[in-house]
Amino acid sequence: MKIDLTIFKDYDIRGVYPTQLNGNVATAIGYAIIRKFHPKTVAICRDMRLSGEEIRDGLMNAFVTCGIDVFDAGLTGTEVAYFISGSMQYDMVIMISASHNPPQYNGLKIVLKGPIAVSGDSGLNDIKTLISEDPLPPSSRKGTIKQIDVFKKWKHKILSLIDETKLKPLTIVVDAGNGMAGKLVPLIFDGLPFKIIPLYFALDGRFPNHVPNPLVETNNKDLIAKMHEVNADMGLTFDGDADRVFFATARTCWHRWRMPEMNLT
Repeated sequence: MKIDLTIFKDYDIRGVYPTQLNGNVATAIGYAIIRKFHPKTVAICRDMRLSGEEIRDGLMNAFVTCGIDVFDAGLTGTEVAYFISGSMQYDMVIMISASHNPPQYNGLKIVLKGPIAVSGDSGLNDIKTLISEDPLPPSSRKGTIKQIDVFKKWKHKILSLIDETKLKPLTIVVDAGNGMAGKLVPLIFDGLPFKIIPLYFALDGRFPNHVPNPLVETNNKDLIAKMHEVNADMGLTFDGDADRVFFATARTCWHRWRMPEMNLT
């Protein structure tokens, strides 16, 4: 199988599905990850992209064959993947996402327990080299696959960082762009004194309304229009895996912010 090695970037793996990245390529990447890092346990997260399940299954194939236990966190955002890595005992977390890229893309972000993001110098270049090796032989013990739900712990940690009694009632327009914010925003804001006006909350990896890239000004126009319509205090537009956000205040001050890769232990 010929693999396009340009999918290996400085900080992640990213390519077009299915020509550059697919289930078979994911399996080859999985074997290379095993050769480099020798994990015993791996948690896997993914966003709502249509190719996510195939790529997840390709990774699982390599891990389970080699006796590695897999913990499937399902549909999450990248910030949740970092939370898992920083607060739980899995050797590695892999986030399947292409972030703000168009729907034909997908990718992988690899995070070691800590959390420690794997970049080119800390392992991606080695995986790129090892991917040409033959598949590893099956282990005498097959790995297991277990579904996990981390959202209650994640929300508890987030809320522990603030004083809820000091929160003011606000009307907030949120444009999820059919990305993971459509799942995460209702979870995190439930019970808080905010009125959320949702735009494009249905998870849809085709991105029928606009690509979830808040760095492109035109992708924020629906948010701004709705803010004026409802006289909102604040507006938020997220990218596909909900780790980058554009926010606007009622004073028309526009900001872009990327969530830091925090150790939320």
